Amino acid sequence: MFFYYFSLNAASIRDKDCTSRMTLESLPNELWSEIFKYLDLGDIFQAFHGLNSRFYGLINEYLFYDLNFRHISTRNMNIIFGQYLQSIVGRIRSLYLSNDDKVLNLPECLLSKGFTLDRFISLQSISLDRIHSFETLNQIISQCAKLDQLRYLNISTYCFTEKELSKLFNNIWSLPKLVSCVLNNYSTYVDCLPTISVI
Repeated sequence: MFFYYFSLNAASIRDKDCTSRMTLESLPNELWSEIFKYLDLGDIFQAFHGLNSRFYGLINEYLFYDLNFRHISTRNMNIIFGQYLQSIVGRIRSLYLSNDDKVLNLPECLLSKGFTLDRFISLQSISLDRIHSFETLNQIISQCAKLDQLRYLNISTYCFTEKELSKLFNNIWSLPKLVSCVLNNYSTYVDCLPTISVI
């Protein structure tokens, strides 16, 4: 009798375990959104793009992205620019562009592939680090003037002339919704600030 009762309970428990199992795919979109925050954009697209219609919609229509190109390899940059950026350019909230030792001229590469900053319509924050070319930096800032949601700007760069800085500052102050602007490495150019003509 005990054996019969035990075997019935074991079967019942086993059946409950089978029906109560959850697959990763059945997790809600909000949880996937949190999981994706810890993954690299290239990894997300390589693992989930084309997996099924739910994940296609999730990564192309539901998620917003914070892209940090600070330490990206040239290979990953080419994959992202060539295959994925086009479908999510309007869903990027923050962008970090840097000229570092791994990828030289990253901002120029982004612009040359047709990804002008005015296409990043959901952009709220942009960080520009070590951009050596004044023309490129000024072009990026000018394109940001068309972004209705851009609130935060952070620029760290090398030396520019006083005339270039004055022009750059005027373009920064003309950004329509800017709330915060952090300028690093500009302490020697404080004399340029009084020449700002746009307020």
